[in-house]
Amino acid sequence: MQRRFSREELYDLVWSEPMTDIAERFELSAAAIVKYCKKSNIPRPPRGHWAKNAVGKCTPKAPLPKRGPGMSDEIIIGGGPHAPYRHLSDEVLLAFDQPPPVFEEPIAQIDKEVRAIIKEVPIPPFPSHAHHKIRRLLDADNVRRQKQLATKYTSHWDAPLFDDPIEQRRLEVINAIMTGLERAGMRASIEDQDGRRLYAAINDTNVFYTLDTISQKRDPRRRNALDTRGPSDKLRCAILKTGSGSIAEQTWEDTPHRRLERQLVEIVRSLIVTAEIHHRHFELVRYNHLLERKAYLIERLAAEKAEAERKEKERIAAIDQAKLDRLLADAQSFRQAADIRAFVADVGARHNTGDVPISIEKLMEWKTWALEQANRMDPIRSGRFIESVSVKEDN
Repeated sequence: MQRRFSREELYDLVWSEPMTDIAERFELSAAAIVKYCKKSNIPRPPRGHWAKNAVGKCTPKAPLPKRGPGMSDEIIIGGGPHAPYRHLSDEVLLAFDQPPPVFEEPIAQIDKEVRAIIKEVPIPPFPSHAHHKIRRLLDADNVRRQKQLATKYTSHWDAPLFDDPIEQRRLEVINAIMTGLERAGMRASIEDQDGRRLYAAINDTNVFYTLDTISQKRDPRRRNALDTRGPSDKLRCAILKTGSGSIAEQTWEDTPHRRLERQLVEIVRSLIVTAEIHHRHFELVRYNHLLERKAYLIERLAAEKAEAERKEKERIAAIDQAKLDRLLADAQSFRQAADIRAFVADVGARHNTGDVPISIEKLMEWKTWALEQANRMDPIRSGRFIESVSVKEDN
């Protein structure tokens, strides 16, 4: 079962009843509820709180910290990362009438607060203090190196990736950024085997960035596009625009007077602030997406209603036509039955005058058969005409 809460709603809930009771109601473990609280920076009652509460010794309610950069204010219990888009029923969409998201704190204030927190980003000894993600890259590189030494025939594709001094320096700078982010309570990761697809998980928002050697050539066709063609001894770090594979939003690079290592504080700060910018963008996109889904749903339901009404009119018209056709058929059958009876009476009259030279037995046999046919055809005598009134309406 999926439940949606704001941070404040979940905060009030966990301070209103024991975690085990909440977990049982949601069919989850207490550990899962704790995980949601930790993820959204929601303080929980300390151990023994409810026992003390039972005897009138309440512990004070810890205040709810404000939402962190890149953190969502909505918590979906029982949903996945795309639940805000996927798991909304038609009823929920039709009832959706929230105002557009408003972010009272300006980005400049967020930036100021982040600057107060991130004052330095030390460079750990490398590779002895490599982040475990980078350690994995170095271990894989060592396997490639040993494999290459063990064979006569070397291949460029199997060569170590990080033996070049610029690559070692590149990994060292990435390592400093990753450890700096984690010191600030964030997460950092590498998505590929050569350390070029990087992202910072700032609370609920992922910010993608690159750190690579830079080419001396620029691509004139794509403004701000990253071009890493050709070797270089300079490094550039770029935060990528949301939804973009290679368009840079902010960049830092080696200059003759300031290497990238001296710009790490700015980079880490910007990654965190950018997460808040992207989060606000995502929230507005999500809000507009829900409005579009609601409008589409209303339009679809109206079209379905119109189509159902059209089909119902066609069904009723078809029933009326079927009744009319049956009525006309019955009227024709009635006339035919009347014709048969008149014909039989005329034949009988002519037999009495001697105009029909057959025996009375033959005449009576024919008359009985003919009148049976008339009675069978007669919708009144058979009661069949009532069926035209009650033509089934379930077609």
